[in-house]
Amino acid sequence: MPRAVNLLLANKAELVEAGDLILRSAHFSLPGPLVIRLLHYIRVPRNLPMPLSRRAILLRDGYTCQYC
Repeated sequence: MPRAVNLLLANKAELVEAGDLILRSAHFSLPGPLVIRLLHYIRVPRNLPMPLSRRAILLRDGYTCQYC
């Protein structure tokens, strides 16, 4: 839901169907989106694999030895 709200606030999508939840802030309130329609194509961010390096492998494994 956070990505949908960000797209609505950036005017990159419009609300088609709202749910019962109301999102409130200090300046405005927004109905919780159930269905949104994108106004143009938005690339979906992908989690690319980390590069194979000693540092990346140590970060992945939490700096623990795989033999221990």
